[in-house]
Amino acid sequence: MSQKGERRYEKKLKRQRKERKSATSKEKHSHRQASTPQFKHDSEPPPGYSTPLIKHFAFEHPLLGLTAEQRSVIANSIGESAESDFQKGLCELIDAVKQHDPFELLATSAFYTQFKGVGSDTDFTEEVAYPQAIVEVLQSICLKYTAADYGIIPMLHPYLFRILDLSKQCSKDFGLKRFSSLADVTPEKRGVEIVIEAARSHTQLMRNWGYPQHMRKISLELFEPLEEDIQVRLGVGPRSLCSLTDFLMKSCCDRAFQFTTTLGDAFRARNLRKMARAFFERSDSSDKDEEGIYDILKSRPGTLEDKRRFCLSYFHHILPSVFTFTLANFAEVFGEGVPTTQLQSVLDVLSFHLGDLSNENPEHLFMHSKIRSRPMIAINEGTYFVPIPGLFNSFFIEIVESWLKPFPELKDRYHRRRASYLESSLESLLVGSFPGALVQTGTTWIDESNGKEYENDCLVVCGPIAIVFEAKSERVDDVAKRGGVKTLKDHYETLVSEPAEQATRLAKLLEEGTGIRMFRTRSGHEFELDLSVIRRAVCVSVTLDWFPAATLCWKQLVKSGLVSTTARPAINMTLADLMIVLEVLESPAKRIHYFWRRTEWESAMEYLGDEHDLLVYYLSGGLMIPRNEDGVPIDGLSLYGISDELHRYYMAEWVGHENLPSRPRRILSQWWSLIIQKIELLVDQPHMWDIACVLLDLDHGRQCDFEKQFEEVVKAVRLYGNDCGKNGLITFANHTESAGAVVGFAYKSLSTQERNGRASELASQALRDAKAQRVVVIGRDVERLGNPYDFVVYYDGTFESSK
Repeated sequence: MSQKGERRYEKKLKRQRKERKSATSKEKHSHRQASTPQFKHDSEPPPGYSTPLIKHFAFEHPLLGLTAEQRSVIANSIGESAESDFQKGLCELIDAVKQHDPFELLATSAFYTQFKGVGSDTDFTEEVAYPQAIVEVLQSICLKYTAADYGIIPMLHPYLFRILDLSKQCSKDFGLKRFSSLADVTPEKRGVEIVIEAARSHTQLMRNWGYPQHMRKISLELFEPLEEDIQVRLGVGPRSLCSLTDFLMKSCCDRAFQFTTTLGDAFRARNLRKMARAFFERSDSSDKDEEGIYDILKSRPGTLEDKRRFCLSYFHHILPSVFTFTLANFAEVFGEGVPTTQLQSVLDVLSFHLGDLSNENPEHLFMHSKIRSRPMIAINEGTYFVPIPGLFNSFFIEIVESWLKPFPELKDRYHRRRASYLESSLESLLVGSFPGALVQTGTTWIDESNGKEYENDCLVVCGPIAIVFEAKSERVDDVAKRGGVKTLKDHYETLVSEPAEQATRLAKLLEEGTGIRMFRTRSGHEFELDLSVIRRAVCVSVTLDWFPAATLCWKQLVKSGLVSTTARPAINMTLADLMIVLEVLESPAKRIHYFWRRTEWESAMEYLGDEHDLLVYYLSGGLMIPRNEDGVPIDGLSLYGISDELHRYYMAEWVGHENLPSRPRRILSQWWSLIIQKIELLVDQPHMWDIACVLLDLDHGRQCDFEKQFEEVVKAVRLYGNDCGKNGLITFANHTESAGAVVGFAYKSLSTQERNGRASELASQALRDAKAQRVVVIGRDVERLGNPYDFVVYYDGTFESSK
């Protein structure tokens, strides 16, 4: 650029900085890595934004109604076509990749796919066109070849998006080509194959086993006892790796923002003449080239946006600097505490060189690539390239595990730590989430039928409801994540089927037992339970690792034969999932009710969705069992995607936004919510949990209808007295197995005995006419109208109590 051009450029930059500084009323934009976005929103979200009323969608298998032979033909056709397309597409992709500088290719791919502009209307739940997994494929392919194998064609936009599209299509064909394996299997084995393919699909494309803050918390707590020893041996411990991750993320974001600030604004010119001027000022062109640049732009076909991209493509050679770091850069993060030679050794362990994956089967690059534990590329000694900083967050545990492999003693301690950490974390979470309830770890008992001693990891008892937790810390093997049939089946046995059977033993004992029974714990402590009171026991299996399946729907697992039919349905979730559930459901009553409804879903429903989808569906309507017009449960429900409601909140929380959107919450009318809050305060009420669960069985629509009609009942009694014929109202939650009914009872000038007698008559009517098993009577004295009620009665034909 000429001196005259440089002066103009400097003046323009100063003017732009001054304008940005003074224009406080204008919306500010920044660029952030997709995994740690900025979040802006209105101070008050619109009604229903936090927790909308969710609709469900029944799904049918696309091959429903076809014969086994027809299905086999279609599956074979899909698989064979995908196999052919994959091989052809992979060759095209490799040829296209090798025409360009690998660093410019990866930097440009990352810049256009992993970053996004953020403003007040940004929707972070929007699906991206090219997810991280697509760029990972490109990085893995680039590492198969040495620098001498690559061409020098500039990374123009048409070339870039052709390569991204090829990578995306190859990934899709890679997943579809195994359809032919489903063609000739027997119906009994087809279910297993479908579950295995779901596992492979998740491993291939899905990233992150929790929200970043939960992943970070679990990872650091897990390795905490090993931190010092790892640091002594390597010079860098897990906490230092976190600092490194944050440094890389921030640096890449800041550099990308600087790139867009320096270049992007200039090329937003509204006409070709100004665009040519901007290009001239920022390139090395001589004064006489400006007119030539203008003529080139004018002659090119396409829209103004196409020509803008053409200009920007010229500067793609700058993008590798956004992702390039020197040993000196890293030394600033760790300070003088880590010697340079030791730091370089760690960075080398985290890096591959071009050509290091030359012997890799190209197909293996699409499934659990080795770059997950070595996400950096060493350009030369002391210089490193990091095109996907998000890999450090996604595979933090895998990276540290790879560090431990050369140290058998540390590796053994780590595996023991996994078990102790999961159990201690589970206990801590449950004690804090169920205050006042019985929470016992390591409960042991003798099974009288066989004389064997059994043990439970954690037991929570809240009145009539017990939740039996089993903690499974076994690491999910990489082979299983890639869909290895034998290993995956073994994991289903040890992480799903066995804990369900273990929990079932105690659950049956709790439900079928009578009277007082003494239990012991591993620590030698004794406690007693009145088994006569416990009506329902829920089985929950909690794992430390994410399990590689699109869904752990119990009915599907039973159909596939991957779990034992002798065990009762169990809820399977990760520790990260459990954290979310207990955070979002802010009261013990809602937590108890959620687990009760969830286990019913495992018994009654076949669905597609993960724990987050089910949680949001619960927030909307209490996890009601959807039924058709004849009252028969709809068996086959797709819930995927509704967990976006959680994503909005937790991603805003992750970046520390000052004005967080409302955390999604169970939709309750104000009056209904007040009733439940008051019930939870009645610690001396023996059936407080029964009452709360019956009330929570009603969805928002029924709550509002009940409240509106009950107001009419109150008016009638106030005007015409107790015998007006309209002193009671019954509503029935017929979408749950608990078969609970709620009775509204209005009265005037009655003694306590008369009041209770009439309430019992209404409860008996609900038991009889509505075929309810549990009844809650909400009483309103029309002369007092206590807030939110004057008394409440629980009745099931055996128990009756009021407050």
